[in-house]
Amino acid sequence: TWVADGDTFWAWPMPGAGTAESVRIIGVNTPETYGTPQCGGAEASEFTQQVLDQRLLWLTFDSDCEDDFGRTLAYVHLSDDFACFHQRLLLRGERRDRHLARVERGVHREGHVARQR
Repeated sequence: TWVADGDTFWAWPMPGAGTAESVRIIGVNTPETYGTPQCGGAEASEFTQQVLDQRLLWLTFDSDCEDDFGRTLAYVHLSDDFACFHQRLLLRGERRDRHLARVERGVHREGHVARQR
């Protein structure tokens, strides 16, 4: 499993198949862990790692599927309970980001299943 920071991770389409894809979680903005690390960044990354590690994920997409850095923009749902992961991050106190307004307006497309390695 590789988590870049609390709101970005790498996912594979299915175990043993396909190429890893960088996924940026829509709806939150966690503190940075690279460049100039920010207070709380390590803790947000650790939380994301613990929750997503080795779990089957369901991704849904907004009208923009990719950000300026080439990362896939997605809402991340945990397949065992269909909980929306960005809501868990928000409950931890992470900040909302500009992409969250779109889901509140109902723009939402279904995506593919990915497994965190």
